Amino acid sequence: MFSRSHLQQLQLRFISGRKRRIMNKNQDKGFTLVELLIVIVILGILATVTVFAVRGITDQGQENACAVERRTLDTAIESYYAQNQSDPATLGTNAAPGDLVPDFLKTDVNTANWTFVSTAGPDGIAGNGDDLDTAVFLAVTAANDGACEGA
Repeated sequence: MFSRSHLQQLQLRFISGRKRRIMNKNQDKGFTLVELLIVIVILGILATVTVFAVRGITDQGQENACAVERRTLDTAIESYYAQNQSDPATLGTNAAPGDLVPDFLKTDVNTANWTFVSTAGPDGIAGNGDDLDTAVFLAVTAANDGACEGA
């Protein structure tokens, strides 16, 4: 049926094909450069999205803390007015929240970013008859970017 030379040729083809498959198997064990680059790009996109999401949460937390501190001082001024039937006295340029209404500030307020504005009236001297009705304005600014402003 088959001659001896024909069988030898078939055997050589089988062996060489098998060797090729073994060699290809050894070469397919790693990732290609393109596959690695795709994975790196995907990881970069995920990292970017995560950073911006965390930053938004941090900014919102700072704004909320700023608003709470402002409400604390607003409540202290209202309590002072309720007890004394007048606004607190006008403060100087180096005033601190403790100088404003010390008996009514029940919590420790972060004062690093508070600005106190005196309303001494047209002549610029506090305690005269031309002082404005509201003695103290509070302006609040956040530490980094001014996200929480106003009084």
